[in-house]
Amino acid sequence: MAFKTIINQLSNTIYSEDLIQSAEKAGEMKELVTNIMKEVGRPNLADCFPVLKMIDPHGIRRRTGSYFEKLLNIFKSLIHKRLELRNDAAGYCTKRDMLDAMLNDAEHKMDIVKIQRLSLVFPFLALQLSYIFNNSFFPLLLSYLRNMLISF
Repeated sequence: MAFKTIINQLSNTIYSEDLIQSAEKAGEMKELVTNIMKEVGRPNLADCFPVLKMIDPHGIRRRTGSYFEKLLNIFKSLIHKRLELRNDAAGYCTKRDMLDAMLNDAEHKMDIVKIQRLSLVFPFLALQLSYIFNNSFFPLLLSYLRNMLISF
């Protein structure tokens, strides 16, 4: 629940739309991010012997690449949808969100690939924030409320 809430808050800030409308989508995105974190944290023989990086003996690189590709496709569709809105509508009203700011950035000439790669950061941020919320804030709040009720 915390992951879904945080990812929706971040997606509203960045894309001005709810990225997760259902528990199924939230679970899918959380699973993708969790799988990437598991794969990156696994011990890999290729880390000790750089010659083996090309072979990828454990398949970690291949699996991680497929997870990132799935995440990237989600963000590609959001960005292309916004670009179509901007190109099709003559009276396009800017949403004044982070994506519009990045698309309007003429000074740095930020291209679509850079925007897509930057978009990969926020699901990991949402997962970390949900862990922090679930593991520290919520139990503290419950104990505070419990102590308050006991004192009455």
